[in-house]
Amino acid sequence: MLLTDILKQSAQRFASHPALTMRMGYRTVTLTYADVERVSLRVALLLEQQGVGKGDCVLLCAPNSPLWVCAFWGCVLRGAIVVPLATQSTQAMVDKIAAAVNPKLFFKSQHTLLTATYGKTVSMEHVINLREQEPIARIPELPALVESDIFQIMYTSGTTGDPKGVVLTHANIMSNVMSLQQSFALRGTRERLLSILPLSH
Repeated sequence: MLLTDILKQSAQRFASHPALTMRMGYRTVTLTYADVERVSLRVALLLEQQGVGKGDCVLLCAPNSPLWVCAFWGCVLRGAIVVPLATQSTQAMVDKIAAAVNPKLFFKSQHTLLTATYGKTVSMEHVINLREQEPIARIPELPALVESDIFQIMYTSGTTGDPKGVVLTHANIMSNVMSLQQSFALRGTRERLLSILPLSH
């Protein structure tokens, strides 16, 4: 089973149910499971238009938000390898990571002072605009994926030395998901889970 299967099945089973909710400024932003799939597909289409394909790395540096999750899923759908970065990352750390992974694109918040001289840069605020658009006109080309495909490189904080990239496949994370399902009897529509850690973790 692939991570993309989770997204598709959840959008079908729980389409109108809230998937992500966050207080942002003076309003609360809520995306249903169908919304998450729709915006994620828009992100995948954006990546296709930017020339990002299967196996290409994408840096993702922005504060927590429902749209961060959609940017992440969009990369997964497109077969790109997500490299999440903490918003507290230094420019020197980002430069080192970028030199190692050679990213095709850098998703970042307009409030992030980090600059990129590698790949293309797309503002996370552009993803907000994708959410506001009408239903998607064209489904992006979605590559065939297998469980051994890399979907993420997670970098350590580097507090005890240079940051090191941990390569994760669909199978790696699916094993965690299956273990959680066995440990917690979550029914999918009745529970709410509170997340307080940076999503880049």
